[in-house]
Amino acid sequence: MSDQNNPPNPHEPHEELEKLAQPHPDSEFQQVAMEELGHGPTGPVKLSHPPGLALLFVTEMWERFSYYGMRGLLVLFLIAEVSGNGIGGSGGGFGLDRSEAGKIYGWYTSLVYLLPVFGGMLADKLIGTHRSMVIGGIIIALGHGALGMMDIFHVEGETVSTMQQVAFYSGLGLIIIGTGFFKPCVSVMVGQLYEEGDPRRDAGFTIFYMGINAGAVGGGILCGALATKYGWWAGFGAAGVGMVLGLIVYIIGRPKLLKGIGLPPKDHDPAMRVIGKILAAMGGLAIPVAIYALLGILAKTPVDARPSWLQFASSLEPGTAEVFKLGFFVFLIAAVLVGVVWFTMAQEKHERGPTAALFIIALFVIFFWYAFEQAGSSMNVFAQQRTDRIYALHDADGVIESKAIGEKWKGLAETTFGELHATIGDGGGAHGGGGAESGEEKPQIIAARKNPYNVGAGIIHVHLKDGSDLTFNINPETTVAELAANMAAKSDGSLTLAENDDQDGVIITDTTQGKGTLIVDERGAAARDLRILSAKEFPATWYQSVNPTYILLFAPVFAIAWVKLAKRGLEPSTPVKMAYGLLMLGLGFVFMVVAAKSSDSGVFMPPNATESADGAHLLVRVAPYWLALAYLLHTWGELCLSPIGLSLTTKLAPKKWVSFMMGVWFLSPSIAQLIGGYTFAYIEPIEAGDAAGFPILGGQADFFLIFIITSVGAGLVLLLISPIMKKLIGGRG
Repeated sequence: MSDQNNPPNPHEPHEELEKLAQPHPDSEFQQVAMEELGHGPTGPVKLSHPPGLALLFVTEMWERFSYYGMRGLLVLFLIAEVSGNGIGGSGGGFGLDRSEAGKIYGWYTSLVYLLPVFGGMLADKLIGTHRSMVIGGIIIALGHGALGMMDIFHVEGETVSTMQQVAFYSGLGLIIIGTGFFKPCVSVMVGQLYEEGDPRRDAGFTIFYMGINAGAVGGGILCGALATKYGWWAGFGAAGVGMVLGLIVYIIGRPKLLKGIGLPPKDHDPAMRVIGKILAAMGGLAIPVAIYALLGILAKTPVDARPSWLQFASSLEPGTAEVFKLGFFVFLIAAVLVGVVWFTMAQEKHERGPTAALFIIALFVIFFWYAFEQAGSSMNVFAQQRTDRIYALHDADGVIESKAIGEKWKGLAETTFGELHATIGDGGGAHGGGGAESGEEKPQIIAARKNPYNVGAGIIHVHLKDGSDLTFNINPETTVAELAANMAAKSDGSLTLAENDDQDGVIITDTTQGKGTLIVDERGAAARDLRILSAKEFPATWYQSVNPTYILLFAPVFAIAWVKLAKRGLEPSTPVKMAYGLLMLGLGFVFMVVAAKSSDSGVFMPPNATESADGAHLLVRVAPYWLALAYLLHTWGELCLSPIGLSLTTKLAPKKWVSFMMGVWFLSPSIAQLIGGYTFAYIEPIEAGDAAGFPILGGQADFFLIFIITSVGAGLVLLLISPIMKKLIGGRG
């Protein structure tokens, strides 16, 4: 970014900076990968490659394993109830509402996309890619370790301890910083394995790109499975182990396989000058964001409730601050537009068209990643709460024993379903220092409030081994003993519910003969607290592996299709391909709208889902193929848009401003992530019909409808202006 005031020498090579460009964290290799795969899916592996490629392949595979494994757990952990241990994806979390979880997720993913810009500058200009990668890998591993150690500080009951919060936010911060050091370096080192003009180079990048997606597949599956079986700490810890394994392999293999690769530049500017430029660029982005955030705090906080560090603005009323906030936002947008126009017109005449086209395309890229990256937030929560993930229905021996219920258990006769009610964090959850329901402040812990979900009556449905079905109605006042008596009476003694030997849970026994027993609480809460859900479910995080799996399957198909179309003179132009990508992305959300609408009319009440005060808003879990179909269309859209971003940026950027335009390209997904996270933060008022302009279809279908409108709308606009874009690009696209 600092190159804006100090333009680089036009005769200096910009290969390193060009290799850093990534409209998506793992898409920097997609252009060459797609081109190479177009000649056949097995072509890249038939060539003999430098042995260092295998080392970098394994290292990056494990780093992506750690990133995607942790990303799939993040939002689910944040919204999980405080009480519990996280086994089975239930409890042990921060108990945040989806609003707070969305904001945290948005900031985290936005910074993960942004910091590699500055880390790449530091590696390129000062410390070299080898040192940067090792430093980054160690910091990432420490971050995952901090997340894995949160369980040590977990306070049993209904609170999140201060130390648990410190471990969590420290872990996120370390992963962000470490990714900034690590991520931009590996691709540069892959390129350094090959001499200029080496015909194996593109094939090497193709193999490397496949390794990235293999790591992403494994991370979602293994980390999710471990978190489900052993608790959140195991999933987060597994992500850290993956990073450590990658580092160990790299450090052992580097002296022999990567000798002379990734060294610091021989002639570089003084360290303080390089660091000063990087800090100046970071400050240029951070200061406007900080001002906007400060105005947002002032707009929400009454004057007499502001902390001491905000007393300088004691004369600024919340309403006035809100006006200033809106005005500052409009000012920033106007300033950016003016800056873009000024920068474009300042270029030489033959550079203006391509430069303008690049800015326009960067805007449409924001629309794409804004919707696409709902995968880790709203679609991830949909997989957990509203998707039927059962793969084995029956308990074969007919004996189902609960986990230890803990302090809520007072025996069969004294424990009511109302007392088994789960809890979530109060207000801002793990953010706040709010008081308990009595209003007292507890600075060391986060007080909890009653969970507003699963508030009352529901049905427990039992399918016995002999094939007969029984249903039992319960309400908050129903005791476990009353349920036990009802079970025995209705089943003629075949179905019994008794206290376990440790007197901290229950055992349900089905003495009939047949295939197995299935006991499901259709509201969800009692099944979680009594652990009587005998159906086996695959973890919701496994859906995070669907997109990279589709990429491995369909990247060769798309590559071959583009090659064949090009031979016939039918290959679409770059803007048209990107428009197709946006349209397919939007069509993918049609499946989400249909699934959400279907889900809104059922009888199931999953954790952290919303319902009306009278408990009338219940859900049904929809078939797993809805998400699979949505991800399929999203992947096809990604393969139309993402691979061409790197290539197009390097072709269209003015020669004197290549590095600056790389930074602009980096900003697009970072901005998209932040906006996407904050959109997810508004899911509750949108699905409740309380947001402006809603309801339209009603329920959560309205939330996913937003992404149909934005993606399809942006795609149609880009399709309409594609002839103009083609003229602006000229022969450089």
